Amino acid sequence: ECPTIEFAAPKDWQPVDDAIRKIQEYSWLLFTGVNAVDHFFSRADALGVRCNIPIAVVGAATAARLEHWGYRASLSPAQFSAEGLLAAFTPDLTGNRILFPRAETAREILPETLERRGAKVDLVVVYRTVRSDSAAQFPLILRNQHIDFVVFTSEIGRAHV
Repeated sequence: ECPTIEFAAPKDWQPVDDAIRKIQEYSWLLFTGVNAVDHFFSRADALGVRCNIPIAVVGAATAARLEHWGYRASLSPAQFSAEGLLAAFTPDLTGNRILFPRAETAREILPETLERRGAKVDLVVVYRTVRSDSAAQFPLILRNQHIDFVVFTSEIGRAHV
C-alpha cells in the first residue's frame, strides 16, 4: 500500500468562515463529495454554527456522510454526477444564492450552469488535494519488488496505490 495523495486544509479559512457565519443568506448548500462535507462541517462546528438551509448532494456516500454530521439531504439525484444534480434542480434559479464548498481544483460545470440559470454561486475552498510524502516511494517499489498489478483505489480521506 502506498498512498499517493492526501487532503490538506485550504490556504485560507477566512472565505469559508465568512460564508458559514452568513449561512442563512443562502438558498442552498451544495456538496459533491464526502471530503467537502467533512471539512465544511468540521469548520461549522468549530464556529458553533448550525446550517438550517436546504442541502443538495451528489451521491449516496455524500448523503450518508451528511447524515453522520446530523443533516439530511433535501436534494439527491438518482444519477450521481454533476449533470444529474443539474437535472434535479429547477431550470430557473433566479434569486437563489448557493454556497458550494469544494476542493481547490474541481470541474466548473456546476457553478457555471447554475449561474447561467440565474443563481448566484459562492465557491469556497474547504480542502486541497496534495501529493503524499509516501508517493515518492512508489518508483522505488516498482524497481525493487516484483509487481504483477497496480491498482488505484480511493477511500474516504486518501487514495492508495
